[in-house]
Amino acid sequence: MACHAIRHDPALSPPYFVDSIHGMAAPDVGGGETTVKILGYTYRVEVVDSDAMDAMGRFQSRRQRLQIADDLAGDELLSTLLHEVIEALNYHLALNLRHAAIMALEAGLYQVLAENGVNLAPLLENHETS
Repeated sequence: MACHAIRHDPALSPPYFVDSIHGMAAPDVGGGETTVKILGYTYRVEVVDSDAMDAMGRFQSRRQRLQIADDLAGDELLSTLLHEVIEALNYHLALNLRHAAIMALEAGLYQVLAENGVNLAPLLENHETS
């Protein structure tokens, strides 16, 4: 099972994260749900308890889930969702991108989209994003 998580490293300045691979799926501990289509696959987007997840976000290919920590808000929440979408693209397209490249794409794409009026909030329509 591809289960990929990112964990904030307080020793580094945002948006730098430490990558960790977990063999166990995070528990589904609540929050509303919505879906996002990625290359014909429908992924559930879940906002889950950050303490139970120990990560800002997680991509799960077999369970078709993108999980986002419940203690994120605004730009950090939407940027993390974009990161997990890039993880899914990396997986499905077999791009074999290193995590540093995924983080760079996340930061660059989020800046371009956000500063040019592209609203990513509808991807989390059932969740608070401010």
